[in-house]
Amino acid sequence: MTDLYANKPRDYHERRRWQDAQRAAGLPVECGREACHVRTSAPWTNKGTPLLYCQRCALTINQYNPGLCAPEGGGAR
Repeated sequence: MTDLYANKPRDYHERRRWQDAQRAAGLPVECGREACHVRTSAPWTNKGTPLLYCQRCALTINQYNPGLCAPEGGGAR
């Protein structure tokens, strides 16, 4: 079986497809931030990118861009 956490793509759209493959395999999604490797079953979405993020990275993004990230399927937190 292929390691779906190996080789995080650098391109945003490829990285989202990579995250979708993790989810389709029933695995926690790895954070979309290039430098972060946290795996989460409760990802946050970003209004500006197609990526999913862990809570820590999403809250950091929100410090500089309030309201940009929110829990997936939910409103702002």
